[in-house]
Amino acid sequence: MRAALILGFAVSLAAPARAQDSLPKRFKVAGDLSFVNTGGNSDVTTLGLGEKIEWMTSPRFTLKQELRWVYGEDSGEENANALLTDLRGEYGLTSRVSLFAGVTYDYNLFAGVKRHFAEYTGLGFLVLDRPKDKVRLDAGLSLNQEWEINRDEADNFPSGRLGGDYRHAFSEKAYLQQILEFIPNFDTSSDYRLNTETALVAPITGGIAIKVGYIVRYRGEPPEGFNTTDTLFRTGIQISN
Repeated sequence: MRAALILGFAVSLAAPARAQDSLPKRFKVAGDLSFVNTGGNSDVTTLGLGEKIEWMTSPRFTLKQELRWVYGEDSGEENANALLTDLRGEYGLTSRVSLFAGVTYDYNLFAGVKRHFAEYTGLGFLVLDRPKDKVRLDAGLSLNQEWEINRDEADNFPSGRLGGDYRHAFSEKAYLQQILEFIPNFDTSSDYRLNTETALVAPITGGIAIKVGYIVRYRGEPPEGFNTTDTLFRTGIQISN
């Protein structure tokens, strides 16, 4: 009788622990250090930094923050300098539909952009949710303020955003991800933006993995004297919890 009581007590303690393990991770952080080869408006090989943070503050609300930076010098002269940072909140309306809002700040001096702010909102749709494959679509609107190198005043314009994110998991920590983003300029239709990112992550041990990525950023009407397309090939180490 005593052995049965002890066994029952042990099972009751273990059950919440197993339930806790099955819940989504509330706080995720990942950082990477990469060799970067750029093409387009700058053609250099240098180092890049990146980090992502996701904090699930409640079962319905998640706060996301991301930063990427590429910087390079040659013989003491700057030959690459681009930064992108984003802060975004997502609220789950249903298990597959979420409302999001956020702000982005970026600059790319060698593409002719001194600084660019964007405040955006929209809806996200989880159209495919399988153990190994997930597809998410985003649709939204944004307000933009952009300062180009060749202009002193800001260009203020509204835009839309259509995005797709496909992720295939080979294992728990190895995956392939493809992201596509289309941003139409509602004031100047020819000045649309098209961004793509392909990433492959393969774990080495624990929270350390090799990450290889290829990014393409296209702009229909770049500042005068600059190319329409920039590319970044990144390969390096990613550390995550």
